[in-house]
Amino acid sequence: MYKTILLVLITCLTLDSASAQLSSRTTELTISSKILGDERKLKIHLPKNYSEEKSYPVIYTTDGGFDNYEIAQGYIDILSIPSADVLPPSILVGIIHNDRSNELRAFGSYKGRQFIQHIEQELVPFIDSTYSTSGFNTMIGHSDGAEFNHYLMTSKNNSFRGFVSMSTAFNEDMKPAIAQFYANYAGDHIYHFIANGTRDIAPRKAAGNSIDSLYQLTSNKNISFKKQTFKADHQSLTSVSLLVGLQFIFQDYRNLENYTSIIDFRENYMNTINDNYGIDLEYNFADLDQFLIDIIARKDVDEYHYWVEFVNENNLVYGGKMDYVSMAWNYFDMELYGKTIEFMNKAIEEFDAINPIAFYNLLARASSEAYINENRTSEAVTFLERSRAVLPERYYLNMSYRIANFSLTNGVDTQKGRDALEYCKIHFKKNRLFSMDDLRALEQK
Repeated sequence: MYKTILLVLITCLTLDSASAQLSSRTTELTISSKILGDERKLKIHLPKNYSEEKSYPVIYTTDGGFDNYEIAQGYIDILSIPSADVLPPSILVGIIHNDRSNELRAFGSYKGRQFIQHIEQELVPFIDSTYSTSGFNTMIGHSDGAEFNHYLMTSKNNSFRGFVSMSTAFNEDMKPAIAQFYANYAGDHIYHFIANGTRDIAPRKAAGNSIDSLYQLTSNKNISFKKQTFKADHQSLTSVSLLVGLQFIFQDYRNLENYTSIIDFRENYMNTINDNYGIDLEYNFADLDQFLIDIIARKDVDEYHYWVEFVNENNLVYGGKMDYVSMAWNYFDMELYGKTIEFMNKAIEEFDAINPIAFYNLLARASSEAYINENRTSEAVTFLERSRAVLPERYYLNMSYRIANFSLTNGVDTQKGRDALEYCKIHFKKNRLFSMDDLRALEQK
């Protein structure tokens, strides 16, 4: 799946020759920092159709003046489009440095400690007051920025819950502080992703491995952690790992595999998304497919009715409720033929609200089998006649053949079958359902 999404992204970026330029949704601005005593440049990229009526996670990246920002922007835009929906629509903030080396050395540099204070006390409050944010903040860091993430994560006033750290290092020995953090952290859930490169220098790979080992000592349930190694060098690691890192940070967004049933989903899904990412979602009918497939496979009628109730309660079928044809299909697939017949007849009674193509396709497969399995063949011809009467004129010939075939094959209402057969002979046109040979064969019955 990762390779497919990456291919789509690369294709989109190739087609967009201006991908490295600022888009119409990206703004460059400057804020004053009392803590740092200077002016700070930022890049802000808003999601498509940004609205103050909604709340958005914020993804920050250090080295915002370099390629990291453009790579992050591309991934975020692609992964949040409705057809992908791997990430929620998010705000991207690129932090541009005035003194990169010192600003990212938060452990051994006074300027670095000031830079953390600036982020926590000035930058994040500015973004939160200017834009509609959800409270879920992620920091992307590469190289020194990855090491800076560890200082930020373990700081007393940390307001970030997602960390993507690529090609990290230990220029200062942060291992005791990280170990203590992993062991004792009891706050809101944190997602921590470490990326190593196979062709990176040994100390950076060792640092990533050490952090992994520290986490494994505690496996704190309040922290989701993953370290992954990619075929990359120091510079190319961002482009190949950030996609996976962002997916890891938002692993609980629309992760339907977390829910064992429609009941579990209904009771916990929205609360989980809001607790983890601070956003409110609308239910999506497509999200319910896996539950329906499982229900039908188990033929669990009670849970199916619960599923239908949930769909109808939230008007999830194109803004409305389940139609009788769809329900008849579901009952048929569960081999509940009596209910299939009941809902096919309900569909006729409210045919103005029914899709005739869907109804005909159901009828073609399910009607005769349902009536035969229920030993109600004497009712089937009447049902087929009623169906012919409500379907558009273009179905009349095929429906007449279905009446003739069912009637004469099963020996019920044979006069109606003969009349329908005669109609087919007189009005025959070449079609995919039957031939003149089929009509001659029915005449022999």
